[in-house]
Amino acid sequence: VKRNSTCDKTNICKEKPINLTVNEKDITTFMCTPRNLEALGVGYLYNQNIIERPEELIYLGACKRLEAINIQLNKKLPKQKLNLKEVLASSCGKSINREKIKNLGKNNSNLSVNIKQLKELAYEMFNSTVIYKKTGGVHCTAIIEKDELLYLEEDVGRHNAVDKVIGKAVLKNEHFKDKMIFTSGRISSDMIL
Repeated sequence: VKRNSTCDKTNICKEKPINLTVNEKDITTFMCTPRNLEALGVGYLYNQNIIERPEELIYLGACKRLEAINIQLNKKLPKQKLNLKEVLASSCGKSINREKIKNLGKNNSNLSVNIKQLKELAYEMFNSTVIYKKTGGVHCTAIIEKDELLYLEEDVGRHNAVDKVIGKAVLKNEHFKDKMIFTSGRISSDMIL
């Protein structure tokens, strides 16, 4: 049996600490499934409103053996990211800024799906997984356009799976206006933000 390097001999998914360094500053340590690390770093920076598009990246490199993601940006980091290095456990997210939640505003998207489409998308997403099929112990997240699954990522952490799939799309210069995220994990308020 050929094994995936993200699973051990008993098909238990691996979780490793991976350090993210941006502009030579240690930003965070992810507790994550050690694969597609470039997408994880880019998705995290995008979801934290640090980058908006791939042209802001000067350098992007990752090595699971060295447990590191290194990114160089063509701009300075926001001041709030220079003060404290975080450790993001796979089981939880970040603290919530209640003011941001109050000021989110209304979602004006014209996208809609019915229950039949959701069932079909769930079937396609889970049928397309690799690690989930072997372990049953990871979250999966997909980016969908209309009825088409464009990108799929898996990770022990639901936040990581979202960051990875967003990062993959950002690196492909996708626009998100006509897309939706479909995920196996619950959607916490920090993920919405």
